[in-house]
Amino acid sequence: MRSAARNLRAWTAWFLAGRRRLRAASGVVPWVTGFTPASPRADYTGWVGMRFLVGAAALRVTALGRLMLVGNAQTHTVKLLTAGGAAEVADGSASVALTVSPVGDFCYANLGAPVTLAANTEYWLLSSETAGGDAWWDSVAAGSGVVIATTDAASALGLAWGSGPGSWGSNSLPNKCFGPVGLKYSLVVP
Repeated sequence: MRSAARNLRAWTAWFLAGRRRLRAASGVVPWVTGFTPASPRADYTGWVGMRFLVGAAALRVTALGRLMLVGNAQTHTVKLLTAGGAAEVADGSASVALTVSPVGDFCYANLGAPVTLAANTEYWLLSSETAGGDAWWDSVAAGSGVVIATTDAASALGLAWGSGPGSWGSNSLPNKCFGPVGLKYSLVVP
């Protein structure tokens, strides 16, 4: 009888854990959960954002976003690239209109179709910026980025910037980002 009770408890724990994983996997959540306000910039034309490493579970990305700052009114292309800016992720780009959210909130645009980012793989998330256009946050010390907080689905590895293939730059300042930029995702549970 004890063995049956123990088996029932083990099965119940396994079943409930699976339901929690399934519930987490089906919910779409923003990856960036907080940030420290910084100094605005509007003196650069190119792409700015971050490098990040997907955790142990693949991510199903449904939307990309950028933070709305005072006076922002333009539409920005936000895109996903493979590590080092080597290639754009297929279907991993969205036009984000900075008119749909209050100042200090992220504006998101849905992707045409969800994109799956592989587990334990580095990607870049970048926003197009134009000198004299919408401001984006850098930091008090120019070039050191905004401190961000994220869920544990992926790790922010550092800043990324550039004007295209052959001109990308990056560094390794964990939990730092230009913009900031963000994405919405759900976990892919095998």
